[in-house]
Amino acid sequence: CCCCRVKNGSLIFGALFLIGSIGRDVNEIKETENFTNEGLQLFLTDLQMDSISVDQIQSFLTTAYYIAIADLILSISMVIASGLLIYGVQKGIGRFVVPILVLIPMD
Repeated sequence: CCCCRVKNGSLIFGALFLIGSIGRDVNEIKETENFTNEGLQLFLTDLQMDSISVDQIQSFLTTAYYIAIADLILSISMVIASGLLIYGVQKGIGRFVVPILVLIPMD
C-alpha cells in the first residue's frame, strides 16, 4: 500500500497527538490565567461599549472561563491517552489503545 504498517502509523499519530496536546495545554493554562480578577477588570474596562452591558460581558467571560477549564481537562486527558497509545503500540497491548479511540471523537 503506502509502505507504512498500522503500528508505525499509530506511533506517528500518537506522537503528533502528544505534541499537539502539550502545546494546547500551554495555551489553555495561559488563557485561564487571564481570568484573574485584575485581568477581568482590565478586560471589562477595555470592552465597555454603549450597546453591551457589563452583565453581558461578565456572563460571556464566565462562560469562556468554564469552556477554557473544560478544554484544559480534555487536553490533559489527550496527553495521557496519547502516551497510552504510544506505550500500547510499542508493547503490543491492545487495551491501551482504547482511551484514544474514546477521546478523539470528544476532542
